[in-house]
Amino acid sequence: MKVSLISVFFHPSNEDIQSFLNISKIFNYSYCFLNSKITNSQKEAIKKNSYILGNCKNLGLSKAYNFQFKEVLKYPVDYVFIIDQDSRFEKEKLNSLFKKVNNLRNVQNNIGIYSLCPIIDTKKPKSKKNIEFSKKDFVINSGSLVNIKAWSDIGGYDEKLFIDAIDYDFCKRLRLKGWDILQSNNIYFEHSLGNRKKILWGLFNYSSYKEFRHSTIMQSRLYLYKKFKAKKLSINFFTNQFILICKIIKQYLIVIFFEQEKSKIIKSLNKLIKNYKY
Repeated sequence: MKVSLISVFFHPSNEDIQSFLNISKIFNYSYCFLNSKITNSQKEAIKKNSYILGNCKNLGLSKAYNFQFKEVLKYPVDYVFIIDQDSRFEKEKLNSLFKKVNNLRNVQNNIGIYSLCPIIDTKKPKSKKNIEFSKKDFVINSGSLVNIKAWSDIGGYDEKLFIDAIDYDFCKRLRLKGWDILQSNNIYFEHSLGNRKKILWGLFNYSSYKEFRHSTIMQSRLYLYKKFKAKKLSINFFTNQFILICKIIKQYLIVIFFEQEKSKIIKSLNKLIKNYKY
């Protein structure tokens, strides 16, 4: 089984680069795509054992992923392992995953993604020692071992999505095509969700964003609602519409009560909703 590593860098820290380099050695091929400029020292360090792609312009994640997958297709690779720059992995755990997948791949040939389990906000999910993998509807991009045949079968990542909901869309299209998604119950990795803030005396966490990111979140939400729109007057139609409205209200409430650029963000969101054609 041959596996390629891919990642997308956007103003990475030296720690992010070093984390990438620490695990890149266990892969058959290693790629990174630059969505921003990096320092010369960072570039030289990466070049020692990995390919650098991209022109340092922010093309978003979907285009960056697809570009790397197409490069991977030039070689006899079975799977692509995706990591975010702010995720942290241990080589021993990755080797354990690869060993298990190699034993399963000839028995279960319809698995589109094998995923490690993310530890988010330092909260470790409860281990299920007797069940190695559980079937999931959705897993995040980082920590996903993607079957190259599955990626090709559904036409790759949707490049109309810039950064948000890319993993949700990819997983949903995989399942619609008959591919299953498995997540490990016992192999973990640490994953950061960016600038997280605690609210209501620390009972809840949320990610704070600038106007651009709030806009991309809203754009992705409206785009996916239309893309997977259920048949009118069906139960799913009303259910999905209700969920969409609740998510929009939640986003507005977060902006109103917790963000700094309230007026600027709300104007941007209002414009998107007003101009969007359902």
